Amino acid sequence: MGRLKLSANERDQIAFRLGKRLDLQKIYAIDWNDRFPSGDSDYDFMDLAKRSGQAERFDRFVKEGQADADRTATAMRGQTISRWYRALNTPEQRLKMHQSHPTIASFGTEQEHPGATWIGGW
Repeated sequence: MGRLKLSANERDQIAFRLGKRLDLQKIYAIDWNDRFPSGDSDYDFMDLAKRSGQAERFDRFVKEGQADADRTATAMRGQTISRWYRALNTPEQRLKMHQSHPTIASFGTEQEHPGATWIGGW
């Protein structure tokens, strides 16, 4: 026990270290980041936005998301990981993180609905 060479992945740097500190005998990690079932085009709401006259709305969505990510990165600087995780896991912050989902789901047409498919897959 304790001989695993840790990678830079957060599951190693946080979950395994925390598990060792808490003297856990097992850790059940969930870190799914694979491809969705079926073809990529079924989930490509970015491409659909460009093809269907929704590019301006999509660009605004991306710009707002980038501004929020920049604010988060700034807030992370100068604080401990544990303090950041506590702040990140408040009910208000979790709600804020999920508020983009209805917008993503709305990218679609009557014939194609990749935004909703992406949210469903996620």
